[in-house]
Amino acid sequence: MTYYLLTHPEYATDQEYWHHNPIQPIVSARLPSIRCPVCGTWASSQRIRCPQESIVGRRELMTFHAIGPKEWIAVQEEWAALLDVDKALILPGSEVGPARGRVCAPFEADAVHLLPGQIWVNRRLKTVMQSSGISGLSFEPVELIDNDRINATQVELWELVVSACIASHESMDIHSVCTSCGRVNRADNHSVSDKLARCVRDCVLVDRNPNNIFVSSRVKEVLEACRATNIATKIVGATE
Repeated sequence: MTYYLLTHPEYATDQEYWHHNPIQPIVSARLPSIRCPVCGTWASSQRIRCPQESIVGRRELMTFHAIGPKEWIAVQEEWAALLDVDKALILPGSEVGPARGRVCAPFEADAVHLLPGQIWVNRRLKTVMQSSGISGLSFEPVELIDNDRINATQVELWELVVSACIASHESMDIHSVCTSCGRVNRADNHSVSDKLARCVRDCVLVDRNPNNIFVSSRVKEVLEACRATNIATKIVGATE
């Protein structure tokens, strides 16, 4: 099966990018980053979606700070239980809370791109993708906030959430994982194409990296057939 990186079209300027993607993401909270004596201070790009009520009053999630590996391990299970997610998804620096954004200008495109791998789609594109039976994908409602000129209640968007993951951790040697903090070094000898070769889902993340959403040729065909706007695909070989 051929896979593609799901991304935005090429923009000539930053102004053109902003014209097509006029939404500012709002981060409710983050897990602490980790301060490792071997790797240094680092944080993931993970996004853990949960209701705002789940994090209200959790002061340690409201301030950006770093903690040591021992402290991280001690509280990792607590946060997994609090947020009702698999412990494997609890990574340092993860964004926590609902998908939220501020609409800064009118737009008519089917998709908007906020950060790498963070793609929000309108009702039309959501309906098309759902009715096509695309696997490995779900949709998280986005809470949109007004600005002085835009009524956000007139806009409906959903965040693409990819549940399927392909990992090569089983084939990594012990030196690929930090013995202090458990960080996985993704700079292994396996290309993205190699890892995707055994995948059967339409949408997938590689090594749990949320910055790159990979989609099958079937997804590409669905997007082209409905003439989806402000969303594009690049064949995987061209992205490595």
